[in-house]
Amino acid sequence: MLSPTPGSTFSSSSVTFSWSAGSATAYILLVGSSLHGSDIYNSGIVHTLSITVNRIPTDGRTIFVTLTSQVNGSWITNNYTYTASNGASTPTPTPVGTPTPSPTPTPTGLIINATLDSSITTNPNAAAIAAMVNQAVAKYEALYSDPIAVNILFRYATTDPDGSPLDPNNIAQSNYGVYTGLSWATVINALKVDAKTNNDATANNSLPATAISTNLVPSSANGRAIGLNTPPIMFADGSIGTGAPYDGIVTLNSNQPIQFTRPVSADNYDGLRSTEHEIDEVLGLGSYLNLGGSNLRPQDLFSWSSPGHRNIGASGSRYFSIDNGNTDIVGFSQDPSGDFGDWLSGSCPQATPYVQNAFSCTGQSSDVSATSPEGINLDVIGYDLVVSGPQATTIQSAARSNKSAALIPVPAIFAAGKHVSHGELGH
Repeated sequence: MLSPTPGSTFSSSSVTFSWSAGSATAYILLVGSSLHGSDIYNSGIVHTLSITVNRIPTDGRTIFVTLTSQVNGSWITNNYTYTASNGASTPTPTPVGTPTPSPTPTPTGLIINATLDSSITTNPNAAAIAAMVNQAVAKYEALYSDPIAVNILFRYATTDPDGSPLDPNNIAQSNYGVYTGLSWATVINALKVDAKTNNDATANNSLPATAISTNLVPSSANGRAIGLNTPPIMFADGSIGTGAPYDGIVTLNSNQPIQFTRPVSADNYDGLRSTEHEIDEVLGLGSYLNLGGSNLRPQDLFSWSSPGHRNIGASGSRYFSIDNGNTDIVGFSQDPSGDFGDWLSGSCPQATPYVQNAFSCTGQSSDVSATSPEGINLDVIGYDLVVSGPQATTIQSAARSNKSAALIPVPAIFAAGKHVSHGELGH
């Protein structure tokens, strides 16, 4: 961004934003009251190097500006903050001379690097899809404080990343890489060291006293969240290997009636909810029952049938609990036509239409939050919920001291995982 200078204060409600072209060929400018927000302005895809935005509030609030640039078919996002005019007649002085660029800081909270592939950027609804993806990303970046970056490719298509057709009944799909060569002790010890929240303390007290599988299998993103050296291993076609750029791929099925804005109409699926569902899988939710083999995923550590009794199988009932099964937070789905790491789903309309329900309903919306089952589950498998009050000081300082150390090396043994989000039962 060339003008106005990032961090400056606007002098009026009308501001002209100008940026350099670099090697980009198209742009999307969002102006909002929150990170990645577009409640003030959404340009859609443009090919100009400046835009004048009118009717910016003049109440001194923080203004968030997102400039997304298309470079070689991929979309790269840069975020800037400004202060709205407070009605004063004297604008912020323009700095004199050429400022020295600041080095890129080390992440101090979770960052999700969202790349939009051509199935989105060439779609007539590209701006709406991009805004929705940015909304989803902002939710996770606000919820979790892990100083790591997660790279996700987003698609809107009728095909798998490898070109094979999607099941037309699937709403969305995630592909992601998992590390299969990590010993039980390596992952359990990393989880214990990573404990930051009260949820973590409770959950760690419920971990098995002895190993119940040889290895534990985190996704590449989940491994880094607990301090393991598990870099991205997924390529854009869904194949895996060393040097790949992505932790996972999220595909929304363009054959389905997906709506990218809210409120969602009665006949449409909520695109934001579906996107969050698949982001959860890339971050690390999911059961070994879908992946195959006998080695558990981190989510399986919190699967119970009754107080004091675990159930990690596909028969009987199971529920998510972090206190030795005493509190049933939400049931796990045991429907083999769905995913075993998803929540038990009722008939539509659902009384609890959680993001991670195995089967979704049209016309219903929900989000991941600090107190939703998904938010708690991500917390206890290694993501650090942002907390407030006295606990926050202890937790945040611990997070920095633990994760500033070198990542724990791990064997380069990995596999590909896939998760599917389904529509209404019987459809």
